[in-house]
Amino acid sequence: MHGIEPRAWVFALSQCGDPSRASAALDAALRDFVSHTRSLALAQWPLQFWTSLLSQPTMLASFESDSPLAHIAPGPRAALLLRLIVGLDFDHAAQVLQVSQAAYELALRKALDHPEMDDARMQGLREDLHEQIHGLTDGQRQALAEMREGALSMLADERAPAAAPTWRFGRKRWWLGAVAALAVLVLVITLYQPVRSLIAPGKTEALPEENIAPPPELSDAVIVTHPDYEQLAHPEDDAIARQLAFLSWMAATSSPAGPIQTAADTGSTIEAFEDLPAAEQVLLSSALSAWPTLDPETRTALLRNARHWQSGTPAQHAQLRQRLLAWDRQSAPSRARRRAPFVAWQRLGDADQKRVRDSASKLSAMPAVEQQDLRAQFGALPSDIQNLWLMGPSLGEELVPLASLFAFMPEDERPALLAAVHALDAQSRADLAVLAPRLSEARRQALRQDLLAAPAGQRAELIRQRLAQ
Repeated sequence: MHGIEPRAWVFALSQCGDPSRASAALDAALRDFVSHTRSLALAQWPLQFWTSLLSQPTMLASFESDSPLAHIAPGPRAALLLRLIVGLDFDHAAQVLQVSQAAYELALRKALDHPEMDDARMQGLREDLHEQIHGLTDGQRQALAEMREGALSMLADERAPAAAPTWRFGRKRWWLGAVAALAVLVLVITLYQPVRSLIAPGKTEALPEENIAPPPELSDAVIVTHPDYEQLAHPEDDAIARQLAFLSWMAATSSPAGPIQTAADTGSTIEAFEDLPAAEQVLLSSALSAWPTLDPETRTALLRNARHWQSGTPAQHAQLRQRLLAWDRQSAPSRARRRAPFVAWQRLGDADQKRVRDSASKLSAMPAVEQQDLRAQFGALPSDIQNLWLMGPSLGEELVPLASLFAFMPEDERPALLAAVHALDAQSRADLAVLAPRLSEARRQALRQDLLAAPAGQRAELIRQRLAQ
């Protein structure tokens, strides 16, 4: 939670419109949040923090200001700020506001459909809010730190446990007290564990080392069927994939676009495992039981892995084994973050992959100053547009005019929308590029939902109908 206060301060100021009221609301919210932490799981803390802030009475007040936010009712304004500043998806934002998801979506739609919230003002508001978050003065940050420390001091000031009550018995009930005391003594002896240390608030203590059995030795079959084999076997492609969005943008701005392609399936499509060559059967033995249920694409990838392994030298095998061990030692979220751009790289066609490789070669040959200038130009683009370049230089050029279609949407719906747009024919994507900027954000949200709900064969007609309206 450390460092959340700048965002919370800008949120409170944007919601109530007055610095003193914002400070009071944030101070009260921090104390309310701290009072809940002992009874909540760690994963619930972020939502509880924003719930504590929005439960302050000043968060429901209207205010007068030149800001377009002042013209929006408090409820829809809070719904919008939970997207602009906090970045919560619809489900979690609804939990913070303690309403249903449908009610949250309605409030957000009201905010986005307000006359003051046209595209230009919305983009300016987003940039202004983020500038406020990153542009706090040292004095403001010190004041926020003091608020945090004041709230945390509540933990240190908690009362000591009350003294145990004194047992009092009548002469006829003395034996009940004796039995109870004996039971307590037995329980204490049974469950007692010596306390190694008491950790003060804000301090940490390392856990005792735990002896964990080493994983079994990696056999060739385990390596070849590893789900990330291709990424680990081609570190040069992995290095390019980490910069895929930037290199795709660079390729599109320096060379003409080619036809949009996707990666073509290569390799055998053998149906029966027993029809494979003997050497490949050995390498793919761990996939034997699942082979009949695997889709052709997965079978092709496994066969490609096996043939790549067979073509390697003992030294290359040893290097790949070490890379795999290092990879598996990373946390699951870290592996997922590194895997995503490589999956995007694999989806590109040969022509786009060549354009991206050429851009990587040009970049490495440039002076450091020119490289920094190009990266600064790309970094200045809105994040929504940067993400679209993960689709490659050819498709990225077509999708950039559609960037507004991907704003303010739940992250878990973004891949499905990208896939839907990718599957459209070129004319439908061009029509969508004309249509999307014309719509208000609320109508764009409705269009996204309709596109995702429509069968793939009906999406082009849906776009043409909306364009004609």
